[in-house]
Amino acid sequence: MGIEKLFKKIEKFFSMDKELQEQEKEKKKKLKKALEEKIESLKDKIQNSDDKSKRKKHKKQVDLMKGFLRDLNEQNKG
Repeated sequence: MGIEKLFKKIEKFFSMDKELQEQEKEKKKKLKKALEEKIESLKDKIQNSDDKSKRKKHKKQVDLMKGFLRDLNEQNKG
């Protein structure tokens, strides 16, 4: 899944109210998996890239996605 599409799905999920988010457990599960896969993919790109600006851009994206993943995991606890 492309990063733009993933961010749109994240935005759509987090814009739902909490009750609806809890009802959409399958969407949450798929979103978490997609985030984890994209994070790993970007980490590989960071390691294999010689371009500093691309590495910096990918690192920011990874940090942002880790934050979303952390938020999704917090919802499971709460």
